[in-house]
Amino acid sequence: MQISSRRVLARLSLLLAVPLVGACGFNAQTDAVYQPAVGSNARDSQVDVLGAVVVSSTPGRGRFIATLSNESQSHSDKLTGIQSSGSTEATLSGDISITATGDVNLAKATPITVTGSKIDAVKSNFVTFQLTFERAEPVTISVPVVTATGPYQGYGAASTLTPNDVATKGSQGAFGQ
Repeated sequence: MQISSRRVLARLSLLLAVPLVGACGFNAQTDAVYQPAVGSNARDSQVDVLGAVVVSSTPGRGRFIATLSNESQSHSDKLTGIQSSGSTEATLSGDISITATGDVNLAKATPITVTGSKIDAVKSNFVTFQLTFERAEPVTISVPVVTATGPYQGYGAASTLTPNDVATKGSQGAFGQ
């Protein structure tokens, strides 16, 4: 009788252990790249666009902010244009160059002004942009419009932001270095 009760106990233990062991596996959520932030990421080109948002302090006007990261080991690159569909317009004024294996924080670079009816953070809008580069493939990214408060305070109206303002605000959120 002892032998059969041991077998029964072993089989019951095995039945109870299967669901516990079966829950262990690969492809855990922590193994995947994810972004616990407001901005959008695009990693499909030689230049990654990270933490992209449009910061708006007034409806109809804002500023495109992101970090551009050049993955090339040997070539520098340059942002040559930014376009959007519909009634939204982005104005690139100035030279935004990215060294090989370097990055550029657009919160600290020449402002990219965005205007249009979709630039209204109260409505939680998204705007799709296509960024073109001198060497890398174009990047298309859908970007949220956020209010110029909290870590985005002072970044909404490109015309009112000075290099000194950026230097005193420090690195925050998606702007970090």
